[in-house]
Order: sequence, then structure tokens, then C-alpha cells
Amino acid sequence: GPPRGTQNLPYFHYWHGMALLAAGNCGGRDALAKAVAIQPNWGEAHVALTRADVVCGNARAAAARARALYKVQQNDDIRISLAMAEMASGNSKAAARLAGEALPNPDAVMVLEALKRGVTLERPFARESAWWVPPEVR
Repeated sequence: GPPRGTQNLPYFHYWHGMALLAAGNCGGRDALAKAVAIQPNWGEAHVALTRADVVCGNARAAAARARALYKVQQNDDIRISLAMAEMASGNSKAAARLAGEALPNPDAVMVLEALKRGVTLERPFARESAWWVPPEVR
């Protein structure tokens, strides 16, 4: 389990989830879900959870969350998350349009390249994405 004293810290669960996802472990999805459950108004955690659902095979949940986020705010990170959910749902045209609107973001490039190659996404964020780096270090 988590280190003593961290059970109710959303930040711990978020970064634990991101570390697992970076290693290709979909257990990170559950850690992100725990962060969202503890702090439901944390937008970044919702974006990461949406993308984890895409790469971990839960397109329906990803699409529902991405559409809800998009209704609240249309920034590039949410636009790309919606593009990923559309891609996972088989809506390539919508995915390409949304990702194209977010260029040159590396995550948008990752989505467009996967669409072009006809492959599924293996990670929630591009290797060079700032999402992998905690804000304290950026």
C-alpha cells in the first residue's frame, strides 16, 4: 500500500499514478481515480484520468469524462484528451480535427502520428510532454 500518512493525499496518488503510467502500468489509472475521489475539483487529475482510461481500454468512460471537461473549459489539454477519447471510440475525423487545433503541443503530435499510423495510443502523454514533470520542477 501507500506509505504511511499518504492515504488521503491526492497529490501522492496523482504522482504515483503518473509514475505507474509512465512505466506502462495501467494500475496508475486506479491511483488517479483515487486522487480524483479525494479532490473532485482537481482538473489536471481529471485530464490524466481521462487519458489513462483511453490507453487502458476504457473508451466509454474516457469519452464521457472528456466531453464533460470540454463543456467546462476548452484548453489544449482538454481538447487533446477529447481527441484521444474520440480516437479510442473510432471517431478518427473528430480526433484529427481536435488534435490539429492543439498543435504544436507534443501530445497533439502524438495523437496525429498514431492516427496516421493506424495504431492505438500506448501512453497518456507524449514522452516529451511537460505533464510527466511535477510543477515544482518545471
